[in-house]
Amino acid sequence: MYTLLKPISVREELLRRGVGIFTPQDFQRIFRANQLRTKYFLEEYTRGGLFLRLKNGLYTLQTDPPPEEEIASRLYRPSYLSFEYALAAYNILPEMPYAITSATTRPARAFTVGEKTFSYSTVKRDFCPRATGPSSAGFRRLWKGRSNGSCDGE
Repeated sequence: MYTLLKPISVREELLRRGVGIFTPQDFQRIFRANQLRTKYFLEEYTRGGLFLRLKNGLYTLQTDPPPEEEIASRLYRPSYLSFEYALAAYNILPEMPYAITSATTRPARAFTVGEKTFSYSTVKRDFCPRATGPSSAGFRRLWKGRSNGSCDGE
């Protein structure tokens, strides 16, 4: 039996579970909704302003978006923050860049989400870390440690 999803309840449940970015499949698992109802709900409430479509098949709450660093790591995988954005985060560049820049072994791409641009540049596989993406705890530790001026967060 299907229970009507209420936008307020959906928002509260996503926040309670700590789900900042999700796919339609994640939504189906969390709310036990079928594919058709999930598609309708996501489309309807993206138009209504509850959700923000990051790219096809990837959503976040518009009212409570995750940090842009987390969005950058989920938009295009594997990738890691790099170039101007990382230099500015460590106060090596005096100003913040216009785009959130990342490196990837995949073809170069750019995504615009709202008013932010996420830019991905191709680098050789030899220059990429072996990890597929930062864990939330490691990610927070890296960005908390950025004020010490070192590029490795140590």
